[in-house]
Amino acid sequence: MRGISAHNAKQNFGAVLESAQNGPVEILKYRQRVAVVLSADEFDELETLKFIELRRKVNTLLEHIENADQDSACRMIRELPRLLRRIEARHSAHVNQERSKNHCANAAGN
Repeated sequence: MRGISAHNAKQNFGAVLESAQNGPVEILKYRQRVAVVLSADEFDELETLKFIELRRKVNTLLEHIENADQDSACRMIRELPRLLRRIEARHSAHVNQERSKNHCANAAGN
């Protein structure tokens, strides 16, 4: 993974975006990674993988509840608020992205 200082990234942002199309680019501040720039496709792949994992956890929780495995179910129920926040955040981001696409398409049509 290629790394670049935050200062250089700011000065050469176009090059950073171009480089990100070929793989993640680490942004470093005081030699510590503070951000990673990804292509949109790579980001979408990661979000899909996270959603699949989230769905697996919810299905596992439902199985534990159905099988009356109280200990496992209780542990997972404690995780539910965090999981639900993640689902809500992804859904909101998706809705906003779709609205933005529709707005751009409508604006281009005018």
